[in-house]
Amino acid sequence: MSMQSTVHQVPASEAVVERIAKCEGVEPTELPPLYETVDPDALNSLVSHARGGKATLRLRFRYFSYEVTVTEAGVIHLDEVETSPQTIE
Repeated sequence: MSMQSTVHQVPASEAVVERIAKCEGVEPTELPPLYETVDPDALNSLVSHARGGKATLRLRFRYFSYEVTVTEAGVIHLDEVETSPQTIE
């Protein structure tokens, strides 16, 4: 499964967690903390500084069972990856 959306009014880190929670059919608070994978403040800062600039930004990381790509335009692309099952506690 692949999903793409754009960050508008919320920080990129929050948007990533919300999108994955929606794909999984759970509340964002039921997912593992994003900071265990990537620094949320750094992600937010990179996207906000790159937005509207002349630089190209493409951040890629794995979170939960997705490969996440975030661009300078705030586009979030999710690709589900095959991994061992993870349990939401």
